[in-house]
Amino acid sequence: MKYIFLGDSPLLKTGFATITKNIVPQLDLPNKHFWAIGYNGEPHNFNFNLYPANINSAWESKENANKFKNFALSFEDDLTIWTIHDAFRLSEFAEDISELKEQRNVKLVSYIPVDSPLTLAHNKPFLDLVDVIVAYTEFGKKELQKITDKKILIIPHGNDEDFQKRETLKERFFPSLGDKKLIGVVNTNTERKNPLRSLEILQKILEQDENWMMYFHCDAEGFCDLKRAAYQMGILQNCIFADPFFQSNIIGAAGASKEDLISLYNCFDFYLSTSLGEGWGLTATEAASCEVPVILPKNSAFQDIFDEESCLFLPRGHTTMYLNNLIYDVDAEASANLILEKESGLIERAKIAKRKVEKFKWTEINKKWQMLIE
Repeated sequence: MKYIFLGDSPLLKTGFATITKNIVPQLDLPNKHFWAIGYNGEPHNFNFNLYPANINSAWESKENANKFKNFALSFEDDLTIWTIHDAFRLSEFAEDISELKEQRNVKLVSYIPVDSPLTLAHNKPFLDLVDVIVAYTEFGKKELQKITDKKILIIPHGNDEDFQKRETLKERFFPSLGDKKLIGVVNTNTERKNPLRSLEILQKILEQDENWMMYFHCDAEGFCDLKRAAYQMGILQNCIFADPFFQSNIIGAAGASKEDLISLYNCFDFYLSTSLGEGWGLTATEAASCEVPVILPKNSAFQDIFDEESCLFLPRGHTTMYLNNLIYDVDAEASANLILEKESGLIERAKIAKRKVEKFKWTEINKKWQMLIE
């Protein structure tokens, strides 16, 4: 038996890479091979070979899908293939994987992130080929069940135990903060992460209390020009942007070292996300692990990981269209009012949230993967 893993290179600093580097090296399996997205031949010390998945074009291009099939066919043995990526992207591999299954005995195990309602046409071609489908959360399972009648397992994302509460000198990272309260937003600047709504919440807070600042740990010039938006909203002086950390919007670009990121979380009075949907919500669980109060929309995976006792859920507002689905956005004004009303009681919720996320131990999660894959 040969074991082939397809996903983000464990050398990257992406959410999917967090999964691959915490799972694949720990599996006690012979003959592991990794078809690695974003890998460019860098040296490494992993106990398996890495193969570049995106040669001269996008990893999910027809050319690279065909290369993956031929790579798998180069092994004469039976195959177990494990994937971590969106089903709609992996559907670009459907034809090649179908041909592979005709020529080899293949067990296809797929860890599927689900951050929003799924569309049948884009996801079904790949899901029809999967032998074992695994979701992160109950939300993901329910959405996948709308596409397929196959059994859906749930294995949660793990928590990095290095993220802990610690004493941090705020002036090291935020010398201009003074005695103002700091809300941290740690997400990519994309349509789904919805950073403009976070700015609008700050704007509404400042109308009632000027003693607040907001830090954006992302490329300020990504999907939305956050600096220009903040200027036009008249709140630029209350915003801090991560320019020293981010010089591009390339996925996987180094935003900060792990140590610096832990310190940044510990500078926050509150963590805020206004995301339209999350497969897991890694930065929220990292913040919670550092015992920072988390303020979140009540959607997608968030409502499975947290509850009313462990976080502050933001009020729903109008509906918006995302990936051809109508979903709820948060109400900026009602959210600002709620934050100001509840801020003093969020420390106790943060303690409960920390206990919740600490239960997601990679060691226990990997035992489940070992049993499932071997």
